Amino acid sequence: MSRRSLSSGALRAAIAVVVTCVVVATAHATSLEDSGAPFPIAGSGQHVSYPSSDVRADAVESATAESAAEGPIVVVGRSGALVINATFDASITGDPNSAAIQAMINSAIADYENLYNDPITVSMLFRYSTTDPSGNPMGGALALSYSLIYGIPWNTYIGALTADATTSNDTTANGSLPGAPLSTNILPSSADGRALGFNTPPALCANGTIMAGCPYDGIVTLNSAQPFKFTRPPAAGLYDALRTTEHEMDEVLGLGSAIGAFSDLRPQDLFSWSAPGTRNLTNGGSRYFSINGGTTNIVGFNQNPAGDFGDWLSGSCPQVTPYVQNAFACDNQASDVTQVSPEGVNLDVVGYDLIIGPTPTPTKTATPTPTKTATPTPTATATLPTCASGPVAGCRTPAVGAKASLQYKDAVGNDPKDQLQWKWSKGAVTTKAEFGSPLTTTNYQLCIYDGASTLIFDATIPAGGLCGASNPKPCWKDKPKGFDYKDKDLTPDGISQMKLQEGLVAGKAQIQVKGKGTALDDPALPFGQPVTVQLHNAESGLCWEAVYSFPASKNVAGPPVGQFKDKAD
Repeated sequence: MSRRSLSSGALRAAIAVVVTCVVVATAHATSLEDSGAPFPIAGSGQHVSYPSSDVRADAVESATAESAAEGPIVVVGRSGALVINATFDASITGDPNSAAIQAMINSAIADYENLYNDPITVSMLFRYSTTDPSGNPMGGALALSYSLIYGIPWNTYIGALTADATTSNDTTANGSLPGAPLSTNILPSSADGRALGFNTPPALCANGTIMAGCPYDGIVTLNSAQPFKFTRPPAAGLYDALRTTEHEMDEVLGLGSAIGAFSDLRPQDLFSWSAPGTRNLTNGGSRYFSINGGTTNIVGFNQNPAGDFGDWLSGSCPQVTPYVQNAFACDNQASDVTQVSPEGVNLDVVGYDLIIGPTPTPTKTATPTPTKTATPTPTATATLPTCASGPVAGCRTPAVGAKASLQYKDAVGNDPKDQLQWKWSKGAVTTKAEFGSPLTTTNYQLCIYDGASTLIFDATIPAGGLCGASNPKPCWKDKPKGFDYKDKDLTPDGISQMKLQEGLVAGKAQIQVKGKGTALDDPALPFGQPVTVQLHNAESGLCWEAVYSFPASKNVAGPPVGQFKDKAD
């Protein structure tokens, strides 16, 4: 979704002398030597966001259209010490949708202020325009951000980072830091520098130049020629403005890689790995974000030169994990920075103080506000459903009959009590290798079909990641004979546990999936039979199946509790 570029030709030449003099990005900018800043400015980074190339063929006609039944996002509450001051450019205040745009931005700000406890104030200018701050056309970009970057000597930065540890993430991440400098300096953003206690003041002017006394740490511009939706939920043919705004704010706060731009490392580069114990600071091969020396792959880094090397690896649309920082964005998908999202963890380990435990959740409600703007016609998107519309042929079945069980309970009117359990026992020969690499890249889908071969239940079990808001841990564990998955947060689709165990002879392989709560699909009972359950390895296409023919042991509707219970054929 993004591409790293320099804000001026002078910036690339400036990096080599950043430790000996104050460097500015334009010929007319003023030095900060007299402002009391002890560290030199390395320049300003420019980050451009793009839509995924497989999303649409043509631009939607209107970028400002909103559903007549929706209105601005209303946000309440702040729990952390972090303060983000927003200045709204005339391109926003003069827009017909100004109220919705400002409410969306305030919602993004509330997300960060509820997540981080750093006693600093970050100043950002927000724009909604077809040009960048200097007046250049934005073309096909979704959004663009400028951020101010400082050069801090390696040992000075590392010392402050290790001293700033406030979470278990920090403690783990600090244990993986290099024992010797990998570059002369480290280049944090001005905001990230202050989060670590450095004197790195804002100095960006509204036109993107750097000058002592200019008030901004960063400038975020949404392209007003693009089809954005400023309210939730997202919609087909429209890009989620809140997600896009958070993506650019992450860059201003400090995310981003030096690869292809700087000789000194950015803070994010400290956690770039290609294998346990092996760092990768190049755009060759694969890289992933890890805070424990490469043992756990939290999320892959983008290696596509058309995107930013500090963003996440992105799948085809719709994406299974549409994270905020994915390199390429899809329409009709939304996400936010959270305590356990890759972005939330990454900002934590580069210097921000993540608030662990329950925090007030910003209230985001759609207030009906009719508008007079026309709704654009959605363009065609690449549809890649999580589960196929009907059962897929060729899945592996149990080697012994009546050894695979399915139980589904629907607590009518009390969805938190809904439960699902599928056991695939005495299975066909399956090796551990055939389960793929769920710690890094292999997603799974659990699909249930009724007697008419209609999909009635669909749940994704994503690869990698951290689970557990109060005490984040890797969702997946590598076992001698397979893999275990556990997610107390039940994200994204209500699955709490999954066990994959190899069997090198027929009858030894086992699979078990458990789920519960409101995120589970809620199919109507009784189920038409035969019921078919399939678990798909989304990376290889391999699947495992059990069929439950009539009559079931129990197949009744509620209330109070509807239930399906049976053993496979």
